[in-house]
Amino acid sequence: IQPKSEQDVIDAIISTSGPISIGGARYSMGGQIAYPDSLHLDMRKYNQVIKFDAETKLITVQTGITWREIQQHIDPHDLSIKIMQDFTNFTVGGALSVNAHGRPMRDGPIINSVHSIRIVLANGQVYEASEEENSDLFYGAIGGYGGRGVITQATLQLVDNVTIERTVT
Repeated sequence: IQPKSEQDVIDAIISTSGPISIGGARYSMGGQIAYPDSLHLDMRKYNQVIKFDAETKLITVQTGITWREIQQHIDPHDLSIKIMQDFTNFTVGGALSVNAHGRPMRDGPIINSVHSIRIVLANGQVYEASEEENSDLFYGAIGGYGGRGVITQATLQLVDNVTIERTVT
């Protein structure tokens, strides 16, 4: 299915008793999105900005959104994504699921720029999770390859858009 709302995700999850696969931009190197005879959630149409606050430098998005789509939204405000993968065509959900490292590497993995997430568990329950609230879900879902549930929203920290120079030695 191609969910367009969190309720679509919940309905799909509670309607099946079998395995569930989650896919975004489909760039998974190990084929983690594929599972035979599973309910497959194709998240590519679940790609909206839910809330954006330029002053607090926070953006809340549906997790099928790509980093490129976020950057297009925040660039007119002279803001940038704090940590993301090298390529902007990956989805936020996929990057969170693997807890990818970003550029520059000194900032560490993506989890270091995640303010909070919303996650739907196998029983259809929805939880808000962050370092302070439901931290077991927060740390288990980010980097958990979808094993804890479906991350449906992410609130990400943004930074000022500054010019950088790449130097290779």
